[in-house]
Amino acid sequence: MVDSKPIEKPANFKQHEDKVKSAVNEGEHMSAEPMELRALSSKLCKLPGRQHREVPAWCVDALFDVAAEKMKDEDDKKTLANLRKCVAQVEEDMYRCKPKYMDAFFFPNKKNVDKIVQYIGMARKELCICVFNITNDDLANAIIKRHQAGVHVRVISDDECAKNKGNDIQKLADAGIEVRTDDAEQYHMHDKFMVVDHMFVLTGSFNWTFQAGSHNQENVLVVDHPYYCEKYDTEFNKLWTQFSKNEVDARHQAAKTIQQTERNRQQKNYSKAKVNNEKPKAPVPAKSSYTNPDYKFVGW
Repeated sequence: MVDSKPIEKPANFKQHEDKVKSAVNEGEHMSAEPMELRALSSKLCKLPGRQHREVPAWCVDALFDVAAEKMKDEDDKKTLANLRKCVAQVEEDMYRCKPKYMDAFFFPNKKNVDKIVQYIGMARKELCICVFNITNDDLANAIIKRHQAGVHVRVISDDECAKNKGNDIQKLADAGIEVRTDDAEQYHMHDKFMVVDHMFVLTGSFNWTFQAGSHNQENVLVVDHPYYCEKYDTEFNKLWTQFSKNEVDARHQAAKTIQQTERNRQQKNYSKAKVNNEKPKAPVPAKSSYTNPDYKFVGW
């Protein structure tokens, strides 16, 4: 899909135009042999922002510039004929963009679990994961590694699955990752998809569990078409807002919150007793505080 929204030509686009020109600027009449066209195709597929309609037009302008420099006499007809071939190649690669990410694989297959780990590892800026159930430690650890590498990671999952033994949702929250769930016990957050850097979508029947990878018949599809990336981005953000009240707290943060609430309650009773001239019970001493360096949370 070509984006119809107009954009301004960036100042650094000239370097990309020069690469396009260099692919066909050989010889007296330009170059349009299969080898040169493949080189042109390679450069076009790597252009940034190629989903915008202006970018192909800029590339065509660059090719016409090359042709204009070579036109001298009757041989110009040959130059124009080769130029037309180059324009056809631009149309092929820019208006019907060749996908960079395109894949489909199936389960049970441990190697394909590793393939999902690799796709998770491609995230450089943002990783949005929306899956019904996560119990596969390889996948959970891959998510944590991206978070530790500075990638903004957000995870949405099902509230009932999150309570199951072996579920990794709490593990992700404890690692500092933003995690939210639905709050409907009778219904499920049953989606299974991931959006990486707004560049590609991974989706399918596959639950992110050990069972699904080793025993179940499942499927995964990877696509990078802008239409689908936008649709899945929008859906993820809609659910993220919808479940804003269902943050999964890290366990140490939950312990700190509970203790702070209890100390506030005791302090309130202490102050009230003093006002009524009663013998107050002293609040819990600071040495038992979570913030005390000697304090160690050992879990529930």
